[in-house]
Amino acid sequence: MIIGQDLEAVKNYSATNKYPSPGGHTVYISLYGINSPEGPYPYGGLGEDRDGKPVAAVDWGAGLVSAHTAAFDPLYKNSVLVIGLSMNDGSKKIEGIAKGDFDAEIDRLAKFIKKVNKPVYLRIGYEFEGAWNPSYKDPETYKAAFRRITERLRKQGINNFATVWQTSASPIDDIIEKKREKIEDWYPGDDVVDWMGLSWFLNPAVKSSTSLIKTTQGELAEELLSLARRHNKPVMIAESAPQGYDIKMLTKRNITGILDGPSGGDLRQIQEREIWEQWYKPFFGFIDKNKNLIKAVAYINTNWDNQSMWGSPYNGGYWGNSQVQDNAYISKKWKEKISKKNWLHGNGNLFSILNSSKPD
Repeated sequence: MIIGQDLEAVKNYSATNKYPSPGGHTVYISLYGINSPEGPYPYGGLGEDRDGKPVAAVDWGAGLVSAHTAAFDPLYKNSVLVIGLSMNDGSKKIEGIAKGDFDAEIDRLAKFIKKVNKPVYLRIGYEFEGAWNPSYKDPETYKAAFRRITERLRKQGINNFATVWQTSASPIDDIIEKKREKIEDWYPGDDVVDWMGLSWFLNPAVKSSTSLIKTTQGELAEELLSLARRHNKPVMIAESAPQGYDIKMLTKRNITGILDGPSGGDLRQIQEREIWEQWYKPFFGFIDKNKNLIKAVAYINTNWDNQSMWGSPYNGGYWGNSQVQDNAYISKKWKEKISKKNWLHGNGNLFSILNSSKPD
């Protein structure tokens, strides 16, 4: 069980002392800025300068981020580190990665991962097919960049990281692009992919009420699982949260106009039991049904509405509040689920799960 995705969110989850310590901690960094103190995100969110000295955490609108803090804070000493490595900045820089233009940045990342000295899961170019990640639009460019990063890291002699190839599994992407892509077009190869991953934010059966595209979260998730079975790869649910719900206020709103109506509109009250039945029950049901494949789950335990990237006026869609500790009923049910013996938390042998979690 991995918790994310900003420092405050993970700290607040742990500070409740209600749940087992997180088995993992999710952070995000930008490859392009990793060596630079300049720009809005100094050192790309790594939390270190070029000499490895800690620097202040950064906030690009979704909470404080510092890979250094996530890796070395004593609170998370028994948590694996899960890094969302962005290569998306709306430009064509990604074309230079495969050519070696950013080898210095890859080498800086290698130095950091080696120093962490515990398992690191590297989600390279996460949600590769998402329309919101235009830098990954060309599959061949994306695959070449993924391969360059992986191979160069391995040449550094690092043995404590695994790569994660992550689809968005989002029907919203299909609605935006008016088609369902074949995610295998972005697959860089068995030799450079250790894990496959997906995002999960919607009820698996929900279909758009405003678009002719009717794919669902469940169908797209099954597509990834089918691919993982064929390639014999373990699966990580790399991002998940009950989008559209506010667990504390017990409300539900529209997510986005192309799915269910104007973002943040149609505010209505909802019971905590309904939230559990509509989102958490099918979420855990999907995990339990596919436990032979799904070996890691990352949950985003945050109040999205308080973050400038996701809050009002909801230009990025309405997200809500997914902090499980904010409702007694959901908190209790959550603890019951993740306390079952099949869940590993921050008290196990971390190195044993890095590359040994093959499908059963």
